[in-house]
Amino acid sequence: MKAGAKTKKATAALTGIGNTRRMLLSDTFLSNYSTDEVESVMGHEIGHHIYGHIWKFALLLSIFLLFVLFITSQIVQPVSAFFNLGHINSVSSLPLLALVFGLLYVGFSPLMNTLSRLAEGHCDQYELDLVQKPDAYISSMVKLCDQNLRYAYPSSFTEFMFYDHPSGKKRVERALTYTHPTQSGFSR
Repeated sequence: MKAGAKTKKATAALTGIGNTRRMLLSDTFLSNYSTDEVESVMGHEIGHHIYGHIWKFALLLSIFLLFVLFITSQIVQPVSAFFNLGHINSVSSLPLLALVFGLLYVGFSPLMNTLSRLAEGHCDQYELDLVQKPDAYISSMVKLCDQNLRYAYPSSFTEFMFYDHPSGKKRVERALTYTHPTQSGFSR
C-alpha cells in the first residue's frame, strides 16, 4: 500500500471479506522495519484472520449502531413533541437527533474500544506464539509508537476512553513476560 505520499505513519491491516481478504502493509512500514519485525506484525494480522475479527466486529458494530439508533429514537420522539419540533423525521428535529446520537455514540465508544483492545491483545498473543520472536515484536511496537506519534504511556482513563489498541507499554510488557509455548506447557 503506497501511503508514503500522504503520511509518514506505518500501517498494517487485514481487510476484505471472502476472496477479497488481503493483508495490507504500507510502504512506510516496509521501508523502516526489519524482516523479523515485518514477520511479527504479519503474525498479528494473521491472528485477526484466525479469530474472524472482521466478521465479529462487523456484526458487533451493526448491533451497536442499531441499539444507539433505537435509543436515540426513544429519546428524540418525546423531546421533539415536548418542544413542538414536529415528528422525528422533520428537519427541525435534526439538531436534536444529531446531539442525542452523538452523545450516545461517545458514551458507548469506551465499551467498543475495550472490546477492540481485547481482540488486539488476543492477536498480540497469537503473534507471540506463532512467530516466537518477542524481541522483534517489542522493537516493532516501539517503532510503531514512535513513527505514528502514538503516546505509549497513556493514563488508564485515557486508554479506556480513546485507545482501540493496547498502549505501547502494555504491548511491550506482554512480550517481556512472554514464555515460549513449549516452556509453559502450551502446545499447538
